[in-house]
Amino acid sequence: MIAAYFPQSVQISSDDGNCCRLQAYTPNAQGNQSGWDLKKIYLLLDETFEGASRDCRNLGIAPPVPFDKNMLPMIPGWPLPVGDFLKGGKKFPGDTLKVCLMNGGGGGLGDGIMFGSALEILTGKLLAQVCGNVVLDVYSSLPTRTHAVLRGIPSVRVKALPITIWDYLQYDAQVDCSGMLQDVKFQTAHMTDFVLDRMGMDPGTISDEEKEPVLRLAGRRNPTITVALAQVRKQAQGRRMVAVIFSSARVRTMPDPQAASLIRFLSETCQPVVIMPPHCHSGLFLEQYNLADSVIDLSMVSRGFSEYMSLLAGMDAIVSVDTSAVHIGGALRKPTVGIFNSINKLYRIRYSPTVVGIQLEYRGKGCTAPCGRSKGAAFVQGNVPGGDSVRLEFGYACDEAVDKDLLLNQVIEQLQQIDPASDSDSQVNRIYSHFREKFISHYPPCWNEVRNEAVAAALEEAFRLTDTLCPPFICPVCQKNESHRPCDRWRGIFRYRCQTCGVDFFRIEDWTDACGAANDPLPLPTQTECGLFHDLLVQARPETCLWIGTGRNDWDREWWPAEGVMNVDHFTLFDCPPVREESYDCVIAPGVLDVHPDPLPFFNGLVRSLRNDGLLVLVAMNRNCLENEVDDQSGSARTYLPGPGWQSELLQRFCQELGTEILWSGVTTLEWEDLTGALGRMTPLIVNPPDLRNVRIQLTGEELSWPFRTYLKPALDVINQGRYCLAVARKLVR
Repeated sequence: MIAAYFPQSVQISSDDGNCCRLQAYTPNAQGNQSGWDLKKIYLLLDETFEGASRDCRNLGIAPPVPFDKNMLPMIPGWPLPVGDFLKGGKKFPGDTLKVCLMNGGGGGLGDGIMFGSALEILTGKLLAQVCGNVVLDVYSSLPTRTHAVLRGIPSVRVKALPITIWDYLQYDAQVDCSGMLQDVKFQTAHMTDFVLDRMGMDPGTISDEEKEPVLRLAGRRNPTITVALAQVRKQAQGRRMVAVIFSSARVRTMPDPQAASLIRFLSETCQPVVIMPPHCHSGLFLEQYNLADSVIDLSMVSRGFSEYMSLLAGMDAIVSVDTSAVHIGGALRKPTVGIFNSINKLYRIRYSPTVVGIQLEYRGKGCTAPCGRSKGAAFVQGNVPGGDSVRLEFGYACDEAVDKDLLLNQVIEQLQQIDPASDSDSQVNRIYSHFREKFISHYPPCWNEVRNEAVAAALEEAFRLTDTLCPPFICPVCQKNESHRPCDRWRGIFRYRCQTCGVDFFRIEDWTDACGAANDPLPLPTQTECGLFHDLLVQARPETCLWIGTGRNDWDREWWPAEGVMNVDHFTLFDCPPVREESYDCVIAPGVLDVHPDPLPFFNGLVRSLRNDGLLVLVAMNRNCLENEVDDQSGSARTYLPGPGWQSELLQRFCQELGTEILWSGVTTLEWEDLTGALGRMTPLIVNPPDLRNVRIQLTGEELSWPFRTYLKPALDVINQGRYCLAVARKLVR
């Protein structure tokens, strides 16, 4: 349903829930109703409609009025449906095709992950018809959550609803993903297929591999998360760490007794980890069921969507009820077990090859599992005495656990008794709080069908499936032919981690595409990092140099030394011609190791171009850096961007494979070492305890820094500090 502001009052009729509305409710400077301004008309999701109505009442203006949505395309310049654009097959003449997606991330993290693969497919289709760039602006009523999931997808920008029609008319094409819950196709299809259909594409013409869920996580390293995972890995003592997630919407939340029984059963063969939202009180749960000694609790570390996803990315496997954790595991190709009671598992995991689904079957008096309750929420909507409109959402209610119709009738009865002379909003809030507790007072009985043995068997099957997706191939660094696990995915290209030497690398038939795709995430260095690098070059004083850049201008420009420092032939790895053997004193290649999928043959050729005793100077991203943080393009937020990742030890091994001798290797910044060292050198602190005369306590800097160093030790044991690994190697005389 659509609503627009008019200077008269009309009651709001009942609608179908998550629909798209058009409305304006901004008064002029005097607070009077003076018609409506096109620039101040907004597209809103229906769940925000009642809030907008309250704003109108507080401002003393008339509430929004229903408006026929079919009239909107009649407005001149209305964006073309993206499906019509794709079917036309015509080349877009402009430099940038701008597409608006309303409600483009769905309602939750899981929806957004399944949305992501559809957005990648759409990007590819549009680029085939566009001479320049493609921009997909995803408008969401939950922008923070949607951004956490979609932030790494090329061309995608996440923006908050509402959007003005003035801005909406600037787009070339649009996708309307509102009203999903009421669409029959949503109730009988995988989310990705549903979105593709809304985009005007036939899901049957797109392969299952293309529809595999997408999530960018591997490079978003948060220091707190890094330390926590290092501590947990040490505590697990080599056992597989399995996150057990059992909290979701009420109808999909496993009751605590069953969750405790499952965790205890899994603890016999693995290390269970729980990550629970604050309102679930994880500490009390573990204490009540005597699990504190056998379960690791990371709930306190998970303070937001990014932290939650990063913690799950650090697990060996995931066991979860039908919630976002299932889709995170599937998107990361991690062994995952999904337990489904309210919806057919195929509608969620059909395109997730490492997820094994368990379908709970139950037949009761009021429902049969899977009951599909996740497709329709319990709500009431109408007008209270005095004319104010209300809509109260009570989430997904199980008909077998509560009498939903009886409760809704009681809600309506109490709303009709509201005193219009007093504060209606506070009365509505009181009624909502009271009945919300009643709607979630009982768990659905289908959870009694969970069998611990079946979950454990499904987990082993998930591990087996994950292994089959990793066929053996040769690591480009240690040359071991074994099964390498994927650890990230970027623009459809998987990045793998060698199980022997630990190096990360891209693998694709056409390596040029891999280089271009991997090039974007390289974060720019600081002046300190560049300065240390240039100091090395000045000390080397080579007469003739070959400089190999990545091809990304901002990255190469930052590492490039000042004019006149040395005589340099400058190429990028994309256009580097064959060079004569023994023609250079020095070869310098910052960042090339991070983006080249098969670096050993490439660098063998570069080493042959060195004269005897010539120098090879390398700069590579440090995979385990605690401080791999840069500003995003807007400069308004901080983000963690990934590099394929090396370590100093791996860099030394790589240079040995090239037949070179390491002269020096290290990192450009030693922030944590410097900090702990500085604390140890602090002046002793003299303390005079209160109420104790003639007593003085002296604490040395080493004693003061002990708690800090103890906290960081698990991480410092496995992490080489600094964002960049450097190596200077000398060609051996053959």
